[in-house]
Amino acid sequence: MTSGDIVLTGYFAATQATIPTLNFGGSCSPITSNTGVGGDGYLAKLSGFAGSCLWARGFNGAVAAPYNAGVGVATDVNRNVVLTES
Repeated sequence: MTSGDIVLTGYFAATQATIPTLNFGGSCSPITSNTGVGGDGYLAKLSGFAGSCLWARGFNGAVAAPYNAGVGVATDVNRNVVLTES
């Protein structure tokens, strides 16, 4: 990871009966919920230099367990990203 880059995680959810989409812009494709039910987690890396999205990934809950959320994120000295989720 380049010095100053930002890795972030969390969740996004629909506020009404719509399928939510999370868009970090830049060269990253939007992340879309699989069902629109509950919340879906995300993990993204932003450039510390320009703030633009370098990559973004979503992880979706099943209907039986509809809530997934990124809870913690860290990087190691080899630039590997470690995610904890619920």
